[in-house]
Amino acid sequence: DEEVQAYRKKLIEDSGDLFAAKFIKSTVPVEVPESPKDADGNAIDENFGYYYYKQHFFDHVDFSDNRILRTPLFYSKVIEYLDKMTMKHPDSISASAQDIIENARANKEVFRYCVQTLTHKYETSNIMGMDAVFVDLAERYYLSGDAYWADDETIEKIEDRVARLKPNLIGKHAPALLLLDTLERPVNALAIKSDYMVLYFYDPDCGHCRKKTPVLRDLYHEKLKEMGVVVVAANVKKDLDEWKEYIRKQELDVLNLADPHTRSNFRYEYNIETTPQVYILDYQKKILAKKLDVEQIEDFIERQNELKAAQ
Repeated sequence: DEEVQAYRKKLIEDSGDLFAAKFIKSTVPVEVPESPKDADGNAIDENFGYYYYKQHFFDHVDFSDNRILRTPLFYSKVIEYLDKMTMKHPDSISASAQDIIENARANKEVFRYCVQTLTHKYETSNIMGMDAVFVDLAERYYLSGDAYWADDETIEKIEDRVARLKPNLIGKHAPALLLLDTLERPVNALAIKSDYMVLYFYDPDCGHCRKKTPVLRDLYHEKLKEMGVVVVAANVKKDLDEWKEYIRKQELDVLNLADPHTRSNFRYEYNIETTPQVYILDYQKKILAKKLDVEQIEDFIERQNELKAAQ
């Protein structure tokens, strides 16, 4: 092993301009120095090794050489940095993604690759809350004009995508939800006081909705109601008769609302592209979760209660 390391070191020193040497250098792990110690010999910071390693993770990668993109190494290092070296929180991941992209400004092609790869990764992520990373990167690099390769049509699509996602990011106050009840009386759903609120957006013609709606109804009566949870079932279609028939057939005795005259922008502001969709709001009507399966609602709220009790 010492011989291998010595050979590698000599190759890098003697042939540093060759791509082979650059590639080999990028595989060399960062050496973490010993943690600083106090007068008694104890480590001052127990996390020193982690922070040092993360800070110097890309020290051996030459971002100015776009040939690195034609190797499997670059992508794997980027993903390792994001998935393994970064806390699983949108703010932390967004900061790490920006670190990578700013380093990539050393080469236009590497910059383009990083912006495209990372925005796509978080736009298509199945992990709840990661759409916030997409919104941040899209605004920072596409909508700012930095994405020199993107034509007007691409920018327009990204702008629309951001506009759909930004109002309903985790942690934000839920967008206004002023709809009509079955007697066509206006109801401000967000004015209803409750410990938690479940927003259930559905389409009466949706086969998946017909399977999930009875599950939600039973869950409400068996568990959620006594937990202080209000359930709002919002129909995304406009046909009043179809809506009322659906409620009767499903015996859906929760707060049923709809927008038959298309006076609300909720379909856009809650990004209702598929149904059913579930949002969970706290007592301040901030978004705690979204796109959960109906069967996940109870566990999620119980975990929230446990976190509250532990504080």
